[in-house]
Amino acid sequence: LVAACAANKFYSESAMRALDAINNRVPMQLRHIALLKSKAKRQESLVKRLLPEYIFKELERTASDSSVIGIADAYSMVTILFCDIVGSTKWSGSLTAAQLMRILGEIFSVFDVLAEKHGVEKIKTIGDAYMAVCGIPRSKKDHAVRVALLAFDMIEARLTCPPPKRWCYTSMYLLPGWSPRK
Repeated sequence: LVAACAANKFYSESAMRALDAINNRVPMQLRHIALLKSKAKRQESLVKRLLPEYIFKELERTASDSSVIGIADAYSMVTILFCDIVGSTKWSGSLTAAQLMRILGEIFSVFDVLAEKHGVEKIKTIGDAYMAVCGIPRSKKDHAVRVALLAFDMIEARLTCPPPKRWCYTSMYLLPGWSPRK
C-alpha cells in the first residue's frame, strides 16, 4: 500500500508515514487474533472437560442469544444424596494434606463408579462430603430407588476399606421425590 501510494505521489510525507505505521501493525494484529483464537479453543476444551456434555451443549446453543441470561431447567421429581464422612476430622489430623487428598480421592473414585453403576449423577465433592442426584438431567421413574441402592453400596464399600479409609460412620441424607414449590 505504501509503495503504491509513493509511486503515484498523491500522498504527503506524513500520510505516507501513517500508512507505513498501519502496514507495520497489521501482522501484529493478525498474531493477536491468532493468539485470541488459540486461547478460546483452550478455554472451550477446559469447559468441555469440566461440565457435563448436556450443559456444554446448552451453553453453546444459547451463547449467541443475548436474551438468555443463564441456563436453568425445571425437574419435577429428583432424589438428592448427601454423604458426609463423619469422623474424618479425627483421623485426617494425623495425615499430611497430600495423604488426605489421596485417600479422599480413592474413596470418591469408588463412589463415582457406584454412582455410574446406578445411573446417578455426581454433582460435587466438598471436603469430605459427596453430593449426587438422580432424575437430572434425564427423568427416571425409579430415581429414589437408584439413590437408595447407591447409598447402600456406598456404606458397603466403606466396610471393605482398610483404616484410615474405613471412616467411623457415613451419614447419608436422602431427599427422595423432592419437587421445588412454585
